Amino acid sequence: FFGLVDATALHPLKFRPVAGLVQTLLTPLEWLGANCILFFVLSDCCGVLSFGLESINWGHPYHKNNIVAWFQNAVLMDWLGLGSGCGGAYEHCGPALMVYVWIEIL
Repeated sequence: FFGLVDATALHPLKFRPVAGLVQTLLTPLEWLGANCILFFVLSDCCGVLSFGLESINWGHPYHKNNIVAWFQNAVLMDWLGLGSGCGGAYEHCGPALMVYVWIEIL
């Protein structure tokens, strides 16, 4: 990658279009490297994002009345219909759990 991006130093006019294209394609990786701590925190591998989202709650019990539980139960189970064959419990519903995991990964 380094050779392609810095090829303009060897032949400035010949490789300039290729180097510009490679630089554009590699911009997301540059952003990721420059913001690696932010990516680590937001990737939910340390639990900061989940903690922050679960701190938005209402009513009692707090662990069941927060924005994450609302998304899991209302959006995944009811609106998308993933809980139709699960008996109503999110914790025991394979399709809803898988969709939530894929959303977390993305």
